[in-house]
Amino acid sequence: KFPPTVVFASSNDPLLDDAVVLNERLRGLGVESELRAAQNLPHAYLGLGTAGFPEAQEVQSQLINWLNCQLVRDLEPSKS
Repeated sequence: KFPPTVVFASSNDPLLDDAVVLNERLRGLGVESELRAAQNLPHAYLGLGTAGFPEAQEVQSQLINWLNCQLVRDLEPSKS
């Protein structure tokens, strides 16, 4: 059982195709997975948020929000 997953890749990332394939495979296995693309950022851009890149800061914010939603969802009482 694989946990819910969010995959971020940049439109300029040489690994974008791999991110697409990973997301497709996870979804094909029934895993809740989504792919999000950041525009005009290099590979390994996530660390650029602390350097002041607004695009990378936006991705960091989206990741924090996504993780918070997952944690809240896991804390909710089961509906079964």
